[in-house]
Amino acid sequence: MGLKLIGARQQQYLCRKRLRFSTKKTTDSRWHFKLDAFAPVGFEFVLDAERAAIRLRITNHERLGVLKFTYDSEDINWMFLDERAKYVMRKSSRFHELSGDAVPEDTLQRLRNQMAACQAERENEGREPAWVLAK
Repeated sequence: MGLKLIGARQQQYLCRKRLRFSTKKTTDSRWHFKLDAFAPVGFEFVLDAERAAIRLRITNHERLGVLKFTYDSEDINWMFLDERAKYVMRKSSRFHELSGDAVPEDTLQRLRNQMAACQAERENEGREPAWVLAK
């Protein structure tokens, strides 16, 4: 892939992410990109009347790109709005958990315990039980 094509693809990527930048191509066909420190962040709620749902589109908040979520109308309550406000302010929140995008901590702990028990069981396979070794 030529340098010209690589530079053009990089420009397209930056444009898709709505980032401000300038470019300069050197005489040896290399590209120099200068990015502005500004990245637009957006939270857009849209009503999906056909499915009786609410769609949320988050742009460039946690990372470059778009995150999309769909909620039933009963999912939008005061707790959800409080957690979303914390998320917007980059404070510790349960936003991803409430959006179905993360596993709750108690479930993670239960899974870790199950994995540890399975690991211990595998390690003990093939070994004589302690009561047999005591004879």
